[in-house]
Amino acid sequence: MVLPFMIMTMDVPKNLIRRLVGYREGTLTALKQRLKVKFTYDTQWFTDFVYSMDDTMPIYIFGLGNDVLEACESLQKDQESLVMTTFSVSKEETKFFLDNIKMVKTWCDPCEIRVKKFMPPPKDKMDIKHSFFYVPLTNGEVCLIGNKQEISNAEKKLTEFLAYCKNSPDVKRISQCFLLPTVLKNNLRDVREIIIRTGKNLTFASYDPVYPRKHYSIIVTGQWTQIMIAKSAMSKFIDRRLHQVKPLCYRTFEEF
Repeated sequence: MVLPFMIMTMDVPKNLIRRLVGYREGTLTALKQRLKVKFTYDTQWFTDFVYSMDDTMPIYIFGLGNDVLEACESLQKDQESLVMTTFSVSKEETKFFLDNIKMVKTWCDPCEIRVKKFMPPPKDKMDIKHSFFYVPLTNGEVCLIGNKQEISNAEKKLTEFLAYCKNSPDVKRISQCFLLPTVLKNNLRDVREIIIRTGKNLTFASYDPVYPRKHYSIIVTGQWTQIMIAKSAMSKFIDRRLHQVKPLCYRTFEEF
């Protein structure tokens, strides 16, 4: 049975629309060549802005009834395979991405990457209520869009990219967050002295375990190679103190 002319509306998250229609509308072009359908949608959402996943936009599909149904099912199947993942990055790391965004996009292709700049936080709220780490609201956000395998590959490439940037001699200041168990709260001054003594021009800041955090957060800022030297010294000191306080305790010194 051939259905008559039909129009269907498909709501798509704005974050996924560019990937769903394909590069230069490649996905839609292939469907139009195979089926007697046409598509209408608003291209103003083709940006690198990171929208809320609740924000959707319509794609209108019209043509012969059976072909419209098949095109809609094909697009829905493609959409179900797409996921979006985000992770927080410091102001310095955000700058790395934005300064090299064309190269990073090429590396991650076909996975789509978007970088959300940090926004000035309100005076009464300075950090995200993370369960473990102190995450300031001044952090940026990197968004990856693709299927699970594409995102996994992109994450590996971005990790390599950040490692390269951090170790560059041109990068003078970067921040790293470490955790300190609350049983060692009396050793905060010792940790601070180790950092200042070990690393050249490093600065130290600590944040109390405000609910829901359960550990002290230690922010070390300076050149990456010096931070890694200080980390090694801190790790040895903290492990030694943990074994004195809790002989059966496993190593809990973690890096953000």
